[in-house]
Amino acid sequence: MSSKFKYLFIAIIATGLMFCLANLGSAFEEKPASIQVVVSGLGNPLEHAEVTCGEDSATTGKNGVATFQVTKGAYTLTASGPHGGEGSKEVRVNPGEIVQVTFELGAGALHASGGH
Repeated sequence: MSSKFKYLFIAIIATGLMFCLANLGSAFEEKPASIQVVVSGLGNPLEHAEVTCGEDSATTGKNGVATFQVTKGAYTLTASGPHGGEGSKEVRVNPGEIVQVTFELGAGALHASGGH
């Protein structure tokens, strides 16, 4: 009877070892970083601002925010308001990091009526 338990024990250990080895690669994968770009004009969030992060681009929503998922590294960010105004900044991110970058584009980014 003890030899049956011995084989069962070995089978359980072998299964656990195979599971660990199969998942070993994911333990060393770098988590993506997130860059949140906030674009405003005179403190007001700018909807429809064009934002680039390296080769990627996005348009801000009503809250004036565009978000990019990136890998570790340095990135050039640019922002252009829907009615003018632009800016550029450099940012460096590490794995799993969340970085917020703010562009204040001034009065030139606002619509002539004063709204956004």
